[in-house]
Amino acid sequence: MNTLFNFFANRYINKFKAKTIEPVLEKSLQILDKQTLEEIKAKTSSFISNEGGYCDRAGKADLYYTLFGYLVSEAIDPEKNNEKLKNYIQKVNQNKNHEGVYLYCSAILQSKLFALSFRNKKASKQIKNSLLKNILNPDYSLFLGILTLFYQKEYLAIYRIFRKTKNISGIYDFPCPVLAAITIIQKAAGKEVKKNEKKLMDFYRGNGSFSALKNSPTGDLLSTAVALFALKFIDADIRLIKPECLEYVDSLFDNGSFRATMLDFDTDIEYTFYGLLALGSLV
Repeated sequence: MNTLFNFFANRYINKFKAKTIEPVLEKSLQILDKQTLEEIKAKTSSFISNEGGYCDRAGKADLYYTLFGYLVSEAIDPEKNNEKLKNYIQKVNQNKNHEGVYLYCSAILQSKLFALSFRNKKASKQIKNSLLKNILNPDYSLFLGILTLFYQKEYLAIYRIFRKTKNISGIYDFPCPVLAAITIIQKAAGKEVKKNEKKLMDFYRGNGSFSALKNSPTGDLLSTAVALFALKFIDADIRLIKPECLEYVDSLFDNGSFRATMLDFDTDIEYTFYGLLALGSLV
């Protein structure tokens, strides 16, 4: 039954393929000049550790940052050799039993870089149980967990989780990244999301940025990127804010990477991902 369900699910999912993360990241290249792209390639490579993973701000290889680094690298340099990265992931997976966000990151990287394995299936079961258990108290990891199941082609599990999202209450009180994630999930589940669109715009600060909280006076790149990604996913009309958003994202670009906010002077691979995601969502 699962095979038959996946056959029909694949046909349904094809409707959203152009709106998923990889195609949106690739679209960001349409508005990058050659010099800027070379700067991003060089800076992205500089975040790679000796072990082959991508570094956090402390300069240590980390699975969370490695997921963002791989997605960025895949978009800007698809011919890049990933053997060292594969060795890093295999080594980390052998030495640790991942939980939470690291479980999701590990499973996504495993699915994208390797064939389905026993570990993938074991992780898939763990992820499904975790998502079903916490569905009524969602956070941003709900989106990451469902994204993991998508890469693992666990479409029946996604369908079951989609059915349970109708019981989520008070979603409009969530922070912007969580509301953006739930909006994407509900759109993919075939639900009406017009109210979500209006509520997402409540986080818009009028200067090209979205804030994490409604009462926050300043925006940040993470919230801006995921809000724009969600608005693009649901086919919202963002033409009026597009020039301001492009200007805001550009203001956070610094020597091949992106800063989190105007007050943050450090850059990392995570925010390089969010910078490109925001730009691709504006194309």
